[in-house]
Amino acid sequence: MSIKSKMVLATAFILSFSASYADVPVAESDALADLYNATDGVNWTNNSNWLTGDPCVNAWFGITCDVGDTTVTQLQLVGNGLDGTLPATLGNLSNLEQFNLGLNQLTGSIPTSLGNLKNVWFMGFWSNQLMGGIPTELGAMTSLRGLNLSDNLLSGSIPNELGNLAGLDALVLNNNQLTGSIPASIGNAEFLFLLDLGETSSAAQSHRSLATSVTSKI
Repeated sequence: MSIKSKMVLATAFILSFSASYADVPVAESDALADLYNATDGVNWTNNSNWLTGDPCVNAWFGITCDVGDTTVTQLQLVGNGLDGTLPATLGNLSNLEQFNLGLNQLTGSIPTSLGNLKNVWFMGFWSNQLMGGIPTELGAMTSLRGLNLSDNLLSGSIPNELGNLAGLDALVLNNNQLTGSIPASIGNAEFLFLLDLGETSSAAQSHRSLATSVTSKI
């Protein structure tokens, strides 16, 4: 075999190997770096490998990726000492499926950009200090089955748009400062079996009506 042929084969092998371990998109890496910087990542309980190389190949703590290490599919940092706000760039984690940042010290509002996360089936920000309203944009998270925003400082009304989440089976909003009536559209969630509004200021009559509707589906 000629030297030229050997070089071609070697190049093809290297390209094939690299394709098997491709870096995640820059937008995803940047979003994770923004989260780290916005929530005092240097003082997290566990920040192993964060900001070192590729999030998937270098196994950043709390990150799970697809088989080919080409995209982030899970972000799980429960009780990990995150202290700060959620950056809007988290909406760029387009292939995320599970998103759990419960039991931290998150403040500020929930970014409207999270409505872009069409593949997330569970999202939990429970036991933080998040403020402001529940974004109407969350109603565009078409794969969402479980949403837990309990034990925060969220205010305002429950968005009608949450009724667009046809596959929703658990909605947990207790221990917030929500007001107004509970939208009847929530009853459109055919598979909803857990509706926990607990200590909110929302209308008790609406709560009882929806509870009856949910119970009838179990």
